[in-house]
Amino acid sequence: MNGRVKVFGALVGMAMASAAMGQVSAEFRIIERQGQTGIPVPFGIFDVSDAALNFAVQGRVSGGTGNQFLSRFTFNIVASGEADANGTLARLLICNADGTFNTNSTQSLNSVVGRGGLSAIYTSLAETNGAFNGSINTTSGTFTNTPGSQEIGLVSGVPAGSPLLLLTDANGDGNPDTYPGTGAVAAISPTVAATYLGAGGNWVDLYRFKYTTNNVTSRTITFQLANVNATAAFDLERVASGWRPRNEVLVSTSTSSVSVVVSGSGACCNGQTGACTLSTAAACGLTVFIAGASCTPSPCPPLGSCCASSGACGVILEGLCGGAWVSGGDCSPNPCPGACCFGSQCSQTSVLNCTRAHGIFHGAGVTCGTPGNFTTCCQANHNGLNGLTISDIFDYLGDWFAGSVRADFDQSGAVNVSDIFGFLGAWFTGCS
Repeated sequence: MNGRVKVFGALVGMAMASAAMGQVSAEFRIIERQGQTGIPVPFGIFDVSDAALNFAVQGRVSGGTGNQFLSRFTFNIVASGEADANGTLARLLICNADGTFNTNSTQSLNSVVGRGGLSAIYTSLAETNGAFNGSINTTSGTFTNTPGSQEIGLVSGVPAGSPLLLLTDANGDGNPDTYPGTGAVAAISPTVAATYLGAGGNWVDLYRFKYTTNNVTSRTITFQLANVNATAAFDLERVASGWRPRNEVLVSTSTSSVSVVVSGSGACCNGQTGACTLSTAAACGLTVFIAGASCTPSPCPPLGSCCASSGACGVILEGLCGGAWVSGGDCSPNPCPGACCFGSQCSQTSVLNCTRAHGIFHGAGVTCGTPGNFTTCCQANHNGLNGLTISDIFDYLGDWFAGSVRADFDQSGAVNVSDIFGFLGAWFTGCS
């Protein structure tokens, strides 16, 4: 009967604590501590500062009255599909010797319980068994490592015992500074709860780790939390083993992951010189990038002459040319086609070919006109409209009687009757 009373009393106590908590939940997230969202691979050689990712698992308590703190948690950290051979996981310095957070920008490795991995205040379990400070890519206890994924398992924290007193017992009497002097219950310091235990919706670092990749293959690496459980509490109680959270209540949890992109290296071909350098696709810019290729030997395609619609010529790679491109071509002389006149006949060719054929070249990029309305070499198309029509004769005669320079058909410098005969002869000959 007494046993039943005890069990009933414990259930009533938990129910009362749960009701007092209200709608409390625990949130967890992983962040890259320096805001790094990618790993560029400059020049095909790893820069340690770029190849290393410095993460923190953070947690906080939301809802309720705001006095609850994160009293216990367990989780695994997983990068699914990121092979063990792709990189190295390690615990990262998180706390100073006095239990306060280390805020130096230097991202040092540290596996000492209370200094690296778990936040010092949560290390009472890890002090008993180091596996609770995170089992890195190793099966341990209830955690089974998955080959082919980067994992840290068994991360478990509870603020209790000497790690709890490290930040709550300034006078060193073995009790929290909030202890009233009698009984076995003490409040939690609001400052400690908010700064180290996630109370009041404040994000706090629970665990820090580093991942250094040695694989340049382009990919996205996503670290997420798995098998997450958490409890929250209001205050502390003293038991035979020391001080610990009192009346812990299991709360709902939510998590968010973090992803980083590895930009693999490759051959970057300079668009103007054809020179090859090792780079990333992002750093290569508006040139030709060949993923995964090296520069020995150079995989870069040959240069050639590129003709723009304007007739401008440039020596570039074919992939960057928006017009006609000739492998191995150069721009001296300009090979780009333009209008070449042989009397009233017009053809599109280069200045070199036009000159060799004794034509008159009107410039690279200049056209002969449009089908049915040749203009460049067709002087008889006086008004430039709809090809040769009777209106061209009337328009020409109008200019001739007006003495317009446009009526100087033979370009003698004078407008006279010979210009009329020249114009009419060209008009009857036609244009093509």
